[in-house]
Amino acid sequence: MARQHLPYERTAEALRDLYGIEVSTGFLDRCYAEGASNLDGFVDTVKELLRAEPVVHVDETPTGGTKSVWFHVVASERYTLLHADVTRGLNGVVRTGVLPGYEGIAVHDRLAQYDSYTRRRARLLRSHLQRALASVETIVGQHVWSRQMSELLTEMHNAATTPGRRASWPSAAAARRFLEATTRSCNGPCS
Repeated sequence: MARQHLPYERTAEALRDLYGIEVSTGFLDRCYAEGASNLDGFVDTVKELLRAEPVVHVDETPTGGTKSVWFHVVASERYTLLHADVTRGLNGVVRTGVLPGYEGIAVHDRLAQYDSYTRRRARLLRSHLQRALASVETIVGQHVWSRQMSELLTEMHNAATTPGRRASWPSAAAARRFLEATTRSCNGPCS
């Protein structure tokens, strides 16, 4: 059913074949609905816990091969919330229910819908910065500095996140400060 995306008929068949239990699809539907209703308080609690986290990562992705449903994710080191919505946009972010009222640092991919919530306390993903730098490398006369910046971002990330690693420049603390300063939400257009 839910986690394995099995139709009720296949689930009933599996229960019969594996355990000799005969159940109707109506019974399985009632079990599914009851289980879902029992999660209401749990989901609200996860939203509250995420709002209390100092740092969260926010993202969205389409389901399967269609773009008719989007999964919005809000995650910290301890908690993850997935919300399915019909839109990738701001309304989907609002209905996910974490960013409105969130005061911590939100790490995201520069998608404009996050700006209204994270402009002052945002960090961009290093991988997205490096992807943007790779695009800049293709511009005539821009490849040297953009490649050097990408290499510097990698070195700073490694120095800041690898215990005992020595950077070829002053300190891991300086790397963290530089990364924080350079990956804050951009001023002006973020695309």
